Amino acid sequence: MSIRQQIQDQLSKAGYTAVDITPSSFLIRAKDEQGNPVEMVVGPDSFTEITEVTPSKDAATSAPKTSTTTGATTAPKAAQP
Repeated sequence: MSIRQQIQDQLSKAGYTAVDITPSSFLIRAKDEQGNPVEMVVGPDSFTEITEVTPSKDAATSAPKTSTTTGATTAPKAAQP
């Protein structure tokens, strides 16, 4: 049994429905030019970037920055804070 099928079966058993696993998508973890951690999900029709925001004095308003592009043919350059 393939890993893809095992994951799909486990998710279905856990109660998830309409599970669609895209084999041509990638989860990428890297660091940007300033050394900040970045996560990207790159698929055939989209690009999503998530960067960690360092908590400030007002930590309640800090949130991760997310950027999503749909229908892109090439991944855009990472956004600068």
